[in-house]
Amino acid sequence: MKNKIIIGLLGVLLLLLISGCTGIPEKKEIQNMLPNTITLILPDGIREVTEFSEFGMTAFEQLQNHYNVGYESTSVGKYVTCINSLCQEKQFLDGWWAFWVNNELSNTGAEGVIITDGMAIGWEYTKDTTAADIP
Repeated sequence: MKNKIIIGLLGVLLLLLISGCTGIPEKKEIQNMLPNTITLILPDGIREVTEFSEFGMTAFEQLQNHYNVGYESTSVGKYVTCINSLCQEKQFLDGWWAFWVNNELSNTGAEGVIITDGMAIGWEYTKDTTAADIP
């Protein structure tokens, strides 16, 4: 009886893995970000692209050089709440700015990323709560 239960559980686990229902979100990417640019991706899907030629500063400083930026200082660094006039909603689930580096969602804050030649930076205003591990 015990062996049948174990085999049954392994079968269910195998089916979940095959069907992609593991509970682990797929790696999300933003396509077609150009080197040496900051790309803003707005809620309507419109992209605003700004070129840069300054290197050696943080991605946060680069953002401030080209846009009006609102932020909150937290224990882990600066949290971007506004870019130009597009601000995070009062409730996090209503929208927030996701930070991308070289077409991938960054696991580091913008203050921890040093701009180098060829880097592509993106800021996406999103309501997608699976895009990052945010409490």
